[in-house]
Amino acid sequence: MNIENSFSPTTPPSAPIKVDVFHSQYLIQPTEHLQAEEIRELAAYVDARLHDMSRKTSRDKFDIAIMVALQIAAQMCEDQKRFQQSIRHMIDELEKAVEGKSASSSQ
Repeated sequence: MNIENSFSPTTPPSAPIKVDVFHSQYLIQPTEHLQAEEIRELAAYVDARLHDMSRKTSRDKFDIAIMVALQIAAQMCEDQKRFQQSIRHMIDELEKAVEGKSASSSQ
């Protein structure tokens, strides 16, 4: 498994790091947007989710991986929706504040 690099010409590439996920080892190449420690944290998170799911079902590794991937994708969509709602709320509050200042300064 290799995560595609997006190195800028001035950034020297770092060595791939080895991570263990669900009884398998992978070499992952850090990028300027995903550093080694972040890769380790993500691998540990995915590993924990896979092991948790494997304790709950007798399905094979592939099915477990698909179920966990779908759960993570669903969580990401939910988080993105909450984030967008929060941004919309902040924009609305800023617009109200700007309108309030405009109304008070025109009087």
